[in-house]
Amino acid sequence: MNEIYPVKMSGNFYLDPRLEDFCRYIGETAWSILLSQGYNVENLMTKFTEMWVQEHHKHSLMEQHVHGLGAQIVGVYFLETPENCSKLIFHDPKAAKVQIGLPEIDQNTISTESNMVSFNQELVKTSNPSSGLKLTILLAVDIVFWSISGKPI
Repeated sequence: MNEIYPVKMSGNFYLDPRLEDFCRYIGETAWSILLSQGYNVENLMTKFTEMWVQEHHKHSLMEQHVHGLGAQIVGVYFLETPENCSKLIFHDPKAAKVQIGLPEIDQNTISTESNMVSFNQELVKTSNPSSGLKLTILLAVDIVFWSISGKPI
């Protein structure tokens, strides 16, 4: 384990039969979210590509990144976080925002003009990077949509 940014990651476990109901709930919720946002998912079904757990210790963090394998829904749920931990930040993925966005007054402050999105600390408690020697544990999932006939879209 890296001494300065220590992180442990489990293997992929979405096929564990003990998690069948849990995975069904996540998949149905992902489907409902996209339907409520106006996407035509009536003839589509969700399919997991990955589900894993990470333990972040010390100063561990997750840099801005994208998920592969065609992931259309990416989820994260924090199972354990230290008190007063830092916020979870999502970066605006639209290429136009990156290409022609105006400079921000303070790039470290999240605002309506920011390239970042965060959530109310009471709704989502997060930690990136971890605070000191305290432990942060998270569950992450990647989900793709397939046609009901069983083919990827």
